[in-house]
Amino acid sequence: MKRGFLPVATLLAALAVRPVPAAAGDTAYTITETLIAEWLWDNGNDQRNDDYYWDIKNRLNIGILADGIDAGFRIDTASFGYLEPAWISGDTEQERLQREADWYERYGVTQTTPGEYSHVGDYRLERGFAKVQLTPDWLLTGGDFYAHIGRGLILSLRKVDELGLDSALRGGRVDGRIADRFDVTVMGGVVNVTNVDERYNLISEDPLDIVVAGRVAADLWGGNRLALHVMDLQPHLADANQTGTVGYGGALEFLDLPYSLTFYAEADGLHRSFESGETDDGWALYANAGAKVGPVQLLLEYKEYHEFGILSEGQDATHAHWPYNRPPTADLEDQLIESEFDVRGGRLKADWEIFDWFTVFAAFAGADDFTAINHDAIHPYGGLEFRWDEGQSVARVVAGYRRAWDEVPDPDPGAPPDALIRELYRTLVHVRFDLQIHVWGPLSLQAEVLDEEWSERDIDKMLDYRRGTAALSLDWAGIGGVYGTFEWDTQFEGNPSDEREHYFGAGGIQWFAADWLTVRGRVGSLRGGRKCLAGVCRTFPPFDGMRLEVIFRL
Repeated sequence: MKRGFLPVATLLAALAVRPVPAAAGDTAYTITETLIAEWLWDNGNDQRNDDYYWDIKNRLNIGILADGIDAGFRIDTASFGYLEPAWISGDTEQERLQREADWYERYGVTQTTPGEYSHVGDYRLERGFAKVQLTPDWLLTGGDFYAHIGRGLILSLRKVDELGLDSALRGGRVDGRIADRFDVTVMGGVVNVTNVDERYNLISEDPLDIVVAGRVAADLWGGNRLALHVMDLQPHLADANQTGTVGYGGALEFLDLPYSLTFYAEADGLHRSFESGETDDGWALYANAGAKVGPVQLLLEYKEYHEFGILSEGQDATHAHWPYNRPPTADLEDQLIESEFDVRGGRLKADWEIFDWFTVFAAFAGADDFTAINHDAIHPYGGLEFRWDEGQSVARVVAGYRRAWDEVPDPDPGAPPDALIRELYRTLVHVRFDLQIHVWGPLSLQAEVLDEEWSERDIDKMLDYRRGTAALSLDWAGIGGVYGTFEWDTQFEGNPSDEREHYFGAGGIQWFAADWLTVRGRVGSLRGGRKCLAGVCRTFPPFDGMRLEVIFRL
């Protein structure tokens, strides 16, 4: 982390656009730059050290495409500085000085005098890669690349924008095909993460754990496949408690079965070694089967994971471990599940296209975890979708009811001292409505309403609260659009000593100023809280302030 000067933000953009195909012997270049500037005010949470500051983040991606070579790199810069004008907060001078000192402590900086630092920041070459097509069947990759094996049970290093996660492997990779039947992948390197946490604007160092993995897949017949894979993880920390993890397993995939049936099954094992000389093993099984019966599409999933988490030994700036695998959840993608790595469960889902313009679906998911708390959960949900105007307009509703139990001591005075009973500790009723209407020509209207009714055990009683979002946008194709949001979170509303905000509103615009220039702006507040995707949950702080995003593509 560098401090002491503010770099001049390069106005040249940051997410590489699709490369322009180059003719034989020619070279094509792409440059995309994303510049984000924010000023954040008091976000209304219960912390005083994450308010009143500005940030400027810049991502510059340059891609080069030549005959047989695809290369590129990304430079990330981020600067953060404290900014609390006297007129905006109502704090006294002493309170502002203390808040400023607390804010810099978030970055490990201790001020000896007020105003000693103008900002903190992080500036680095974040990504770089080169792909060389050695032959039509063999591809060599060096630098940074995403790594995902099978369904992600033993390795999944990738980007998840919704959660602010972006993990890659920095090293080398070879992909090839042998005898027109066998696909081979060999890779190795160190884990390289995006160092600026997009949620809290904190700076984390790379874990640099060493990962080596390989996979061989064989074509059987009609697109059916058999695959074997292996992974070895060595932690970077010298004082790591866990000294190594080996993952191994295989998968069968049948895509060409009678009566439109499909089947996938993967079985994997883990062997962990510890500094103490002890070892520990885990195993996992995931399977799904699909079938199409007339207008009805069926999906059946089963999962059983025993101590199958693969996490970094090191931690990010929020003291969380980076996940290196993502086992399938067999549930809605955005659900908070009771256990991700020690669980048995499944899901049955049916989609029925009644008419060309009308589809309904229903699903039932359930799980029983193997942890000491021993959670159980059931989750029935379903929905419907209407389509009209040749598919340009869509209305979709999804609703469900989740119930979860755990084990607690039996309150019966006559029960044995170690007797346990099952007790409901959490329920969730969720409804989501999405609407997209093609109004006329390039003009469209989009609306979204999400409401979650939660009930969770709070010591000796159930705490009821609501979370939700209502959003409306008007878009003009090729020009841009405007939008507004209203959100609510009443979890702590009944606590008179809690000063957190419970209602949030924001508005913004998007303008496609030119083929090479996009401008986005937002002002207002957004609720924070827990966000989940594919079993991984992360907590986001509320947002209150203004944001400007400028994207250049050359």
